Amino acid sequence: MKQARTLYYQITGLEAHTIVPIHGGLNSVNYLINGEFVLRCKNPTVDTRYDPQNEYLAERLVAPTGLVPKLLHFDQDSGDKLTAFMPKTAFLSRPPTIDEVKLVAAALRTLHGLKPDGLSPFDPLARYEIYKAASQIETPSHNEKKIVEYVVERLGHDPLVFAHNDLVRGNILFKDDRVFIIDFEYAGINHPLFDLASFITENNIDDPTLIKVFLTAYYQEKNIPWRDFEVFCRFLDYLWYYWAQGMFVTTGQSIFKTIARLKWSRIKKY
Repeated sequence: MKQARTLYYQITGLEAHTIVPIHGGLNSVNYLINGEFVLRCKNPTVDTRYDPQNEYLAERLVAPTGLVPKLLHFDQDSGDKLTAFMPKTAFLSRPPTIDEVKLVAAALRTLHGLKPDGLSPFDPLARYEIYKAASQIETPSHNEKKIVEYVVERLGHDPLVFAHNDLVRGNILFKDDRVFIIDFEYAGINHPLFDLASFITENNIDDPTLIKVFLTAYYQEKNIPWRDFEVFCRFLDYLWYYWAQGMFVTTGQSIFKTIARLKWSRIKKY
């Protein structure tokens, strides 16, 4: 609380009369200030690929679309930021509704249509190698190698786009038939299927009907690449499995072991 009070004063020159902890990610803590503003305090991160300047650029690029809360302050050195609070918002339902997945599909079409001028590449293959090495686990699976090779081919062949790359439930908000996407820490130029697979796998959406509605809405019923989508889903499970395992090795925090187990439970089904 003291950190939030001090930081809010440094940003605004005003006192924080009320401070309420609210939902935050693994790398940050969020506070509702005076019932009007959300202050994100970034925690020290062991992810050396995080670039606050790139996140700030992503926020600026997305702002005109209306898909993000109003940004009031962003520290490009620390990643601390202040945004307008949006009351009466809700996270993605469990399971999601058909209307929700359609809204997310439309939002991703908008994001992927932005010109990613100056945005850094996300490079999922480089991250895969880094995370796998950090995990200290070898899973020499022929199936895994085929999945990685397939993704390599697609990344080298298909157009890349502005991508969010971290579509977990806590980064998707709904309000009055609108959807908002927050936390662009992982934003970067990437294959559009990475975001589509991220939304499905990170939110454990296994209902074939919902997946079909989502992809149909995104591709507007034209040329849906079912095979490519399935491979990207599998690749993401491996990617975030190694990431979580590596974070557990580095930090010892049990939350990362829990995430790794969840990803492994999906991988075992292949």
